[in-house]
Amino acid sequence: MIVSWGCLLVFLCGFGGFLLLAKMFQEDSARLPSDLERARKLGLPLSVAELQNRIERVPDSENAAFFYRKVISQFRKLPFSLLNDLNDYRWVQVKRRSERKSAAEAQRERNKAVKEFDPVKKLLRQATCLPKCDFQTNWNRPEVPDFSMYQVSSTDGAFLEMTSVLSTEARYEAERGDIKSALEDLNMIVHMARHASPYGSPLRQNGVTVSQIEALFVLWQIIAQDWNDGELLDKAESLIKLTRISSIAHLYEGGFVEGRAAIGRIRSLKDIGVYPPEPINQIGNAFIESQKMKEAFDARFVRFTVNLLESMPQNPEDWVGIQTAIAKAGNDLESDRGLDSYVTKLLNRSYSSWTPINCGKLQTLQRMLLTSIDILRRRNASGVLPNELVDSGLPNQDPFTHKPFHYRRIADGFTISGMPWSVEPNLPGGKKWRLNDGDQIVLRFPAFKHRSAN
Repeated sequence: MIVSWGCLLVFLCGFGGFLLLAKMFQEDSARLPSDLERARKLGLPLSVAELQNRIERVPDSENAAFFYRKVISQFRKLPFSLLNDLNDYRWVQVKRRSERKSAAEAQRERNKAVKEFDPVKKLLRQATCLPKCDFQTNWNRPEVPDFSMYQVSSTDGAFLEMTSVLSTEARYEAERGDIKSALEDLNMIVHMARHASPYGSPLRQNGVTVSQIEALFVLWQIIAQDWNDGELLDKAESLIKLTRISSIAHLYEGGFVEGRAAIGRIRSLKDIGVYPPEPINQIGNAFIESQKMKEAFDARFVRFTVNLLESMPQNPEDWVGIQTAIAKAGNDLESDRGLDSYVTKLLNRSYSSWTPINCGKLQTLQRMLLTSIDILRRRNASGVLPNELVDSGLPNQDPFTHKPFHYRRIADGFTISGMPWSVEPNLPGGKKWRLNDGDQIVLRFPAFKHRSAN
């Protein structure tokens, strides 16, 4: 009898809480139409259908996606240990030291790993030669009932792993003097990035951006090995100009539609990572599946996204301003203890402030390398390095500080550096910015012995 009354009391408390919460969320639900109108004025697609209408459909004969599916299938068959071996830049040294193998034996094993990757690379070469790519993404993602779409999908993960392998291969080939193969690998990375959908969530696009940053760092090392080669400088310049910086607006269009679709798929508490005991679980499931509750979650997510986009700077390349807006919006959201903000907090995981910062780093590297190539061409033509940066019409300003890059001659070479800044909102004395030394980009071009490209 005591147990029965206890269960009844829990049920009545849960039912009373249900009614109270339903009343609390009524206000949020009522605001949804006005919030959606604000989103429309900002140019956000309000549905999957609206987003799909913005995406260019690619004819099968021009679509690299068919090759990529073959590539990914082949890539996934490779042993995990082999992928580790391919991704380890110092693989030969590590292998020899850890297993006490001779350099020749370790090299033979690495060559075997490279040979197993070759069929994947051949398919990749075919895919990256095609002009366009459309994976025909199902933005409703019915096969994903929770919020895991904001993690990297299997396709995205394979892309990132393959670009990492290609970067490692390019470094290794460049060290051996096989510049032609190294440039081909970097070219594949850049074209894979161009094939990635611009509407993917910020978290996914961050991986695409990082892969291009890695490729440009390898390209810098290649240029520094043989800066006298005019043909190499021409190829490097073309490659740099192919790199793609993600549009922050496009990222939020994709993330906005995916987030709203995810809210519409909520069927139970477990879909949002909550596992209460029975009978509270049953009551909670009935509550969370109600239309008013979903509208309240939806309204809170829409309002968060709209407020964030409205707070962003007008200049789409003001990376510090964009980062500041994202960081502030995230901090404000975390301090909001309202139950209606719970789902938005889950979705906000994809709105990392690292995304614009890495976009800015990619732009910094683009500008620094193009400026360096201009300096090297002047040096090759005149025989001497300039004493200071010359205004040649190139964008030689640091996109973070909006000041010219720092150029310094050293012996027979030079360095050029940029200064990415990071958000530090709680610094003493009211300061909001400081230089993160670990993020500073310094490219050094010492004089190297001339080595012809293969």
